[in-house]
Amino acid sequence: MRRPRRGIILLVSAWVVAAACAGCAASAPGTAQPRAVATTPILEDLVREVAGEDTHVDGLIPRGADPHTYEPTLRAVRNIANADTIFYNGLLLEPQSMTAALTSAGRVAPVAVAEDIVLHGGELLPLVEDVSLDTVWLGLRAASNRGAQPTVLTATQASGPGTASAYVTGTFGAPDKLFAGYEAGSITLPAGAHTHMSWSFTEPGRYTLRFSATGYAPLDVEFAVGVAPETPGKEVVQAGHLDIRADEATHIIDLAGDNGTVQSPVIAVPATSVDTVPGDPAFRFVGKPGSSVYILPQAVAGKHMHGEVDPHVWHSARNAEAMVEVIAERLTMADPKHAAGYRARADKLRAEIAQADTHMREAVAALPPTRRHLITSHEGYAYLAHSYGLTLSGIVSPNEDVEPSARSLTALSRAVDDLAVPAVFEEPAAERRANHLTTIAHDHGVRVCRIYGDAFAPPVTSYVQLMNFNADSLLTCLKG
Repeated sequence: MRRPRRGIILLVSAWVVAAACAGCAASAPGTAQPRAVATTPILEDLVREVAGEDTHVDGLIPRGADPHTYEPTLRAVRNIANADTIFYNGLLLEPQSMTAALTSAGRVAPVAVAEDIVLHGGELLPLVEDVSLDTVWLGLRAASNRGAQPTVLTATQASGPGTASAYVTGTFGAPDKLFAGYEAGSITLPAGAHTHMSWSFTEPGRYTLRFSATGYAPLDVEFAVGVAPETPGKEVVQAGHLDIRADEATHIIDLAGDNGTVQSPVIAVPATSVDTVPGDPAFRFVGKPGSSVYILPQAVAGKHMHGEVDPHVWHSARNAEAMVEVIAERLTMADPKHAAGYRARADKLRAEIAQADTHMREAVAALPPTRRHLITSHEGYAYLAHSYGLTLSGIVSPNEDVEPSARSLTALSRAVDDLAVPAVFEEPAAERRANHLTTIAHDHGVRVCRIYGDAFAPPVTSYVQLMNFNADSLLTCLKG
């Protein structure tokens, strides 16, 4: 837990000390070596590689420390005060006490490296607040001209290991059932109408739901619930807005998405979508009150986000290359006479990062599609998954400082079991203590393998080593 009062007192005291001597060791133009500071160990490593012997670099957060919670020391504030260039990750990665020290004690404006990568080809991702809502949004639509007759769309379960159902949740939370199990149900859709639906499944496995209407060719849609959705010859849909559409012009029922009609679809219902059946008797058709059920929720347009950007940008090697460009640009601005050296070292580092990028891509490509599931303690690997074709299939908690809910742990346990993953991944700092992830892994008899997130630990001491280690660990542990 953060201690804001202590952080403020420390900052005020440190700022007074730093202000008194700011310039005591600062470089004078044309005489002393330029100085730079970098907050996180990963950022410090990249800055050192580009700086070489032309700029002295001080790290502010020790290797192995958590950059999310580490508070600056008096020495750190002094180094900030004496720096010609100040680098920090930004995007709210560092705690408030650290960012306050950067702006209060520094003589120059700090550079938010992660925020500037978009200027050099980098990509930023939104921070997902609730992974259970990172699902398909599936509705029903009547594609017909105004004035046409309403369409009566019928739905039923054709196959599956458990009971499937669909319903609309009303204003006051009461469900209006469309169908449950093999008992067909119908809904009347006025011309051009669209409705949102919730879809529930009581057991993991593959289901087929059948949709029909008088005079229309029926449509069978496959759902992969809590299991790997990849199917030869079929298109997997894992996110976005989709509609079961009755098209009056063609008299065909199809699946229409954000990017047009989806042919031979398999709709993924991830293990993270596990929820509990409410105690309200109105939900009895979904399942037994208190039992677990997989749900594609009504009116959730993809990921549920709280407006922030994911700060863990370096897990994409191409983002790291953009970070190197930001660093080289800023070091050159502070010390133009060594521009050639910064440029040469930046090019060399980018080439090494590109090799690490290739290594990661080859490692993931060597995994069967059904083995590309990443289960970890927290949410810091979205860029890794997005960049290299992995699926984030489970986390203990979005925030390591917050105790996970019983629902989150149930979803995690179901993910490990349903996906038959051979391994889960834990960071070095968590390996030395019992935790929820290792307990679940041991209960299911799967390996706990190492992955590096935002800190170094032996044998990894550099960013390039981090990427190569993670690639090898993913391949070794997930290939089985």
